[in-house]
Amino acid sequence: LTTTAPITAATITGTLSFCTGGSTTLTAVPTDGAGPYTYLWSPSGETTAAISVTAGGIYSCQVNDGCGGSVNTGSVSVTENALPTVGVTPPTADYCVTGPVVQLTASGADTYTWAPAAGLSATTGTIVDASPASTTTYTVTGINGEGCQNTATVNVTSNPGPAGLVVDPASASICSSGSIGLTASGGTGTLAATITGTSPAGSTSNLNPFYRLYENRRTQYIIRATELTAAGLSASMELLSVSFNVTAAPSPNNLNGYTVKLAHTANADALTWAPEALTTVYGPATYSPIVGANTLTFSSGFVWDGSSNIVVDICFENDPANTCSAGNPTCWGNDPTVTMATAAFTASRVYRVDDTPACAFTGTATATGTLRPVMVFNASVGAPVYTWLPDDGSLSSTTGATVTATPASSTTYTVTATLPNGCAASVTSEITVGEQLEASVNASALSYCA
Repeated sequence: LTTTAPITAATITGTLSFCTGGSTTLTAVPTDGAGPYTYLWSPSGETTAAISVTAGGIYSCQVNDGCGGSVNTGSVSVTENALPTVGVTPPTADYCVTGPVVQLTASGADTYTWAPAAGLSATTGTIVDASPASTTTYTVTGINGEGCQNTATVNVTSNPGPAGLVVDPASASICSSGSIGLTASGGTGTLAATITGTSPAGSTSNLNPFYRLYENRRTQYIIRATELTAAGLSASMELLSVSFNVTAAPSPNNLNGYTVKLAHTANADALTWAPEALTTVYGPATYSPIVGANTLTFSSGFVWDGSSNIVVDICFENDPANTCSAGNPTCWGNDPTVTMATAAFTASRVYRVDDTPACAFTGTATATGTLRPVMVFNASVGAPVYTWLPDDGSLSSTTGATVTATPASSTTYTVTATLPNGCAASVTSEITVGEQLEASVNASALSYCA
């Protein structure tokens, strides 16, 4: 027979601090005695050996054992440490791909890490430089001396800068008191605006823009204004082309009379055909999809108004009069695989038919759905404004594509192209001024025949 004395001591183990929003675990540990043990915590009233503490304060535990003993652990103080108030300056920023970089400064903590790494000069430190290739939301995580952490975010909008800016001539020599014309060109800006959704993947769905299992087809896709804005587009930007990605393209896969039309629309989904008048921007043409990016360049640009939804209307007719007798794959078949994604609404509407026209059809659709092709629009951000320096009176004007320079001495002229988004680029023209040569005649040295 073994006898055990009642419990005489117990302690509390665990980390005695935690960060706001977190917790720490305290455990009552009997030093002696014999089980079974029972526990009663103060002030919370729990009856388990270990408790999770989510509020600072004074904690103790009364421990009873199976021998009739009872002992108090004594008190421990648990501290709740506040999270740092992390901030980042500026809270939002615009970046031009032509530079300069955007400096981001964190505050409110002791150490910082930044993510994602793309476009950042560093991923640690108080100050980092951002130059993202596309619009990016950066998160900075700050940790204080107690090990508590908090985050802040900053959205850096990446804007296209002027491209291809040149001045003619880039250098020239003129005589004193002479003049020369200077002409700037280029400096335009475009951006790639991607309209997508969730779970993009290759699809041969009848909602894809090159679906070919029927001879004739009309499809409409709705793109909401919020999607266009999120893709970087704004009012007055001109859509120049649209591109679809094809991952498989059996041949032949000709689409005769392939036509793309656009319109602003009040329709927020594709449950009905968009009633607005459509503008033809591509075709009609015979088009055969290829593997990779299929870019359809518009014959005339489409200017978005900045607030309306857009309908993209696509159709083709391989056999509108029931005269195509070659069958599969000349008239139909060989359906390409197109990258498509799921929109948050019914974004697609299709009518497909053999032997009769489809492009003007406005009756009951064959199918509707949320699946929509991933579309990449190339858009112009607007025409550049040209400004010239120095403004010293030697230029006929300090604005405009063409100016006349009449420098008194050799001068470097700078032309800057500024886009509507504020992004700018500059080039120079070196004009060298030479001295005017003077000619003289010595009359006394002349001779002539009588």
